Amino acid sequence: MTVTSATGMLAARIGALRDRHERLVGPWVPTSLVARHAPEVTLGAASLLLLASPWLGTGLNAALVLLLALLAGCWALSRPGEVFPPSRVAWPVGLFFASLVIATLGSPFLVASIKGLAKFAVYGLAYWSFRRLMAHQPGARSVLATAFVVAALGEAAFGLYQFRIKVAPLATWEDAESELHLTRVYGSLRNPNLMGAYLAVAWPAAFALAMAGRGLPRLLGWGALVAVPACLYVTYSRGAYLALASEAAVLGGAWLWSRRRDAGLPRAAWLALAVTATVVVGWVLWHYVPTLQARVASMVNVTGDSSNVFRTNVWRATLALIRDNWWLGVGIGNDAFRHAYALYMVSGFEALGAYNIFLEWWAEAGLAGLLAFLGLLVAVVRRPSWTPEAWPWAAAVTAAILGLCVHGLVDTVFFRPSVQLAFWWWVAVSATWPHPSREAWT
Repeated sequence: MTVTSATGMLAARIGALRDRHERLVGPWVPTSLVARHAPEVTLGAASLLLLASPWLGTGLNAALVLLLALLAGCWALSRPGEVFPPSRVAWPVGLFFASLVIATLGSPFLVASIKGLAKFAVYGLAYWSFRRLMAHQPGARSVLATAFVVAALGEAAFGLYQFRIKVAPLATWEDAESELHLTRVYGSLRNPNLMGAYLAVAWPAAFALAMAGRGLPRLLGWGALVAVPACLYVTYSRGAYLALASEAAVLGGAWLWSRRRDAGLPRAAWLALAVTATVVVGWVLWHYVPTLQARVASMVNVTGDSSNVFRTNVWRATLALIRDNWWLGVGIGNDAFRHAYALYMVSGFEALGAYNIFLEWWAEAGLAGLLAFLGLLVAVVRRPSWTPEAWPWAAAVTAAILGLCVHGLVDTVFFRPSVQLAFWWWVAVSATWPHPSREAWT
């Protein structure tokens, strides 16, 4: 059989399936309330997911994702002519999930790895649903961004309230030998590092709404630009500080660049202004915020800070694990990682993850999985357009991904449901990049 004939047969079968679908589904679409309002209902479910995600546990988050995917699936069945626009992100996403399947099939801890793969299948459904919404529903990107920012504002308000009442810690989050006596807020996420990561990944969405939104979304964006860093500060999460600083560099640089273009400044003047602003802000924070100074200084205290000592020992053990499983990894998910890590860990330094997302991917999914993940990150950052109208969203996507990677160098927060769902929302934003003029609210 030639390639031409095989392609023809495949096209004929696809056409036959489409005709059968039209005969079965077509008659009830015009009279069905579900089909008629599927886009709006799906958008409502997606907004609810982003609003409620930080306040719910893993099981309820998964249930909301499955509900969203069911609604998006009904929408897709009722409108078979709607197809995704082409995107440079599609292939990297497909290769990423294919690498997870391969790592699972080759795992020595097959049952544990299947459980981990199932979790990522749920995230994949969330990504597919977000992408369908933003590809076919005008204004969906801004609506979902508004829901995301409202959730972050709620967390920030709750965290600042916890700081005001000096909430007691749920665990020993601080070095016992530290001279600082801090009230580390944790919101509804019950972990200050996770709280900081969630606020950091939401902050670029606030910037995009503040710069490109209109009306209430823009007002909420400006409010979150102030409230989110204020709450993030009192999480005292050093990884979140690094994430916020990297995001501020991207967003601030993009804003200065847009102003440079409007004012007609030469490139040298823009660079001088950016460097000067960075130095001044850094100097003020370093000299007038002593607690921040102490927390930042502790990052380089490798032997005297118990948190740093813990991480360095986990990294050493993870590198030893990778050395013996560098090609296919040990399987997907923290259960598979924990089973393998127990064979390499230093006594007294038990961990559920590698405390570094790149080491984690390499350990779990092997070299192919790590390369697929890096390829996905590059594709997501490169996809948005930096046009005069679209630059706030392009800057937001870049800042969010960079912030997650920077924080992920020293923590496991990337793999938690609220942060992981936010990550796949940003991937969907990049994959369905429409011109802002097509949006209802931007």
